[in-house]
Amino acid sequence: MQRIFAAFVFLGALLLFALEPLAGRIVLPLFGSAFHVWSTTLLFFQCTLVLAYLYAHLVAPRIGAWHLALLTLGFVALPWTLAAAPPHTGDASVIPLLGYLTRITFLPFFALATTTVVAHAWWQRSAGNAPLSLYAISNAGSFVALLGYVLAIEPWVGVRTQTLGWIALYGVYLVVAVVAFSRSRRGATSQQAKAIAERGGPMEAPLPEAAPSVSVHGLWLALSFTTSALLYAVLNVITVDVGNLPMLWVLPLGAYLLSLVLAFAQRPMPRLLMRFWPLFAASGLLAFSLSGRMPALLLAAIHTCVLFVAAWVVHEALVSWRPHTQTITRYYLVQAIGGALGGAFVALVAPHLFTRLWEYPLALLLVLLTTFARKKTDAEKASSPWPFVVGAALVIALSFRIFSGVPRQGEHVIATTRSVYGVYRIVERETPLGVLRELISGDTTHGRQFVSGVHQREPLSYYARTGCLGDVMALLTTRDRPRGIGAVGLGAGAISSYLAPDEVLDVYEIDPADVA
Repeated sequence: MQRIFAAFVFLGALLLFALEPLAGRIVLPLFGSAFHVWSTTLLFFQCTLVLAYLYAHLVAPRIGAWHLALLTLGFVALPWTLAAAPPHTGDASVIPLLGYLTRITFLPFFALATTTVVAHAWWQRSAGNAPLSLYAISNAGSFVALLGYVLAIEPWVGVRTQTLGWIALYGVYLVVAVVAFSRSRRGATSQQAKAIAERGGPMEAPLPEAAPSVSVHGLWLALSFTTSALLYAVLNVITVDVGNLPMLWVLPLGAYLLSLVLAFAQRPMPRLLMRFWPLFAASGLLAFSLSGRMPALLLAAIHTCVLFVAAWVVHEALVSWRPHTQTITRYYLVQAIGGALGGAFVALVAPHLFTRLWEYPLALLLVLLTTFARKKTDAEKASSPWPFVVGAALVIALSFRIFSGVPRQGEHVIATTRSVYGVYRIVERETPLGVLRELISGDTTHGRQFVSGVHQREPLSYYARTGCLGDVMALLTTRDRPRGIGAVGLGAGAISSYLAPDEVLDVYEIDPADVA
């Protein structure tokens, strides 16, 4: 029975986390590559996971075989919804994106998201306590799906073929689900028969366990909130500083899942890593403060490693507070709620609360606090606290420097703003030719202009007369009539310096913050 349940859980997680990047691949050309597109998509899946765990906790144990009907409904829904016409986009809000995701993925994702919790309930009914390794197997399936998507599926397989392959594998999953349910029901029957033979009566129901306290529920919520917020923060930092690519979305999520696999498989973090992990957090904050002066891919690698180590620390704390089997579904439900709240904070609240990506250092400070919630072994209690104290001091000092907003040497920050499309800074610095003003989004300089003097109307950076745009504008000047130009994207508005007084420039800009 253990093998069929392992296959059931593994396939469910594999399909679940193959659907996430597939959905991202579908919505990307429709809704654009702003960093809020992936964070909103991920938040949608986390909220759907909460609903699925709520169903698995309250409904699934009471409906028995009817749960298989839900799984079948998820199977038949996807092909029809993907065949529907895509929406007309243009609205910068998240509402159209959430509506489209609901239409194409809600039913299959909801059905698949119940797998691990339902498997625990089926196992408990037929064989007693379900092993915690089922959750590790689930996260292993998720990790394999993400890694396989990046390395094998996305580079070589089109969306239509990906969808057909996904549907075929879902059919296999349905067969395995039916077999697992049948085995669990036979196991429950045999357990009752064995009890009658041994005791002369039906098997007695296990005594109810003491429910975990409110403080323990709060701890589950806080720990899952912290790791989820850190995951979203790392995704935002990488997207803004490096670029918005599906691979860069998937790798941090894969690191997050790998930390879950190791924690729930009860593979303890190496002792040295546990003692010195705040130094990893400090390195992430240092890279964050030096953004723009380090290679972009190196920044992505550092932030992904920081996420992996920090998430492993928090997930180990979460495992150390796991309950007994009778309350395990509530444990998963609270985790899902905490994860959704952490994602909502970064995706929906932080853009209105912060003008910079302050959620990243804030999340690392929260991870630092969770270390004190972890149940420590005797060896850890006896070890020297100084490595941790030094690392924690570095994290706090770097966080203070980042939050204080100290500008880079020679820069004077004129304004900072943030929207769902990016984080913008307008800075000035002294040069031999005068004061130079720059518009910077993340670490990309989108335009420069001298504030005064003879070079004030001279286009600079990639708008320069010696560049591609300069060649195009030189070609247009050969025309004998006034010209009208349409520009997609305002940038710093430097293209306007090429126009004469009798010429017209129409700019089409999606981000209101750029216009302001």
